[in-house]
Amino acid sequence: INPRYGVAYNNLGVVLRDEGRVIEAIEAYDRCIELAVGTADEFPSYHNKLLASNYDVTRKWKDIQQLHLDWGRRYCASTGYWQRWPNLKNPDKQLTIGYVSAD
Repeated sequence: INPRYGVAYNNLGVVLRDEGRVIEAIEAYDRCIELAVGTADEFPSYHNKLLASNYDVTRKWKDIQQLHLDWGRRYCASTGYWQRWPNLKNPDKQLTIGYVSAD
């Protein structure tokens, strides 16, 4: 592996994750993120890291949640986009879910 080619670390992480070697996969994603800061390659690696972290049995759920929140803040800061929805935050309100199919 070219040690400065971040995409290779992302691809390595995908292979490691698929083999069940989640902790090693997260390390590979972290290396890609480190090398790809500010480029288009950074966000796919971050997504992959978040996915893999859900399968890391050594992490507490609060730590996983914090990773997702950190990513959300980072992503919104990079796009300049954050939207608040005007809906009421009533936990007793019925939730309506719609599905869209390509069929």
